[in-house]
Amino acid sequence: ISTVTATSVSNPDISATCTVTVTDEYAPLTTGWILPMGEEYAWTMKFQHYELADSTKPVIDANGKEWSESEYDDATWGTLTGPIGTESGCNHIWQGQDNCYFLRRSFILPELGMGSIQFHAIHDDSIRVYINGHAIIDHGYDMGWHSCIIPADSLVIGENVLAIYAQQNGGGAYLDYGLYFEEVPSYDIVVNSEGN
Repeated sequence: ISTVTATSVSNPDISATCTVTVTDEYAPLTTGWILPMGEEYAWTMKFQHYELADSTKPVIDANGKEWSESEYDDATWGTLTGPIGTESGCNHIWQGQDNCYFLRRSFILPELGMGSIQFHAIHDDSIRVYINGHAIIDHGYDMGWHSCIIPADSLVIGENVLAIYAQQNGGGAYLDYGLYFEEVPSYDIVVNSEGN
């Protein structure tokens, strides 16, 4: 518990005090975006960018962890803001042809909730997506809008890691994604006096 006092810059005689309580608790999940699509709210990820001939480079770190696992050491990776692509309006411009990005970010789940967590992506060309090292999407040479429900056994309460491999073979390139939680509706069951 902390007490915070704010004083007006223009009039030092005016001030307000409030008490702030900081806890380790998170708000419960409700229907809506956990990680919004970049067109709505720009996302930031750690990244490595390679030519396709070198696309196996970041696979294992010095501790023997795969790049898609939550324990992988990405301390030397760069940071970019998405969506990424060749089109104007992208936050990060995808340069060149026949190359790929390895992308990672963490997110917090306060609970697994009563509902489904869905991964949504728009991509050009192929993507592979992992949650905590578990593969959830593997689209070969493909592009478009894809969605899937993330298996609950891939997720943990607390910190999770989303890892995406995005590949560009030619022409335009694009990647945007989001995680969405949808609650299962609850129903009240009323039993009348006759047991119906």
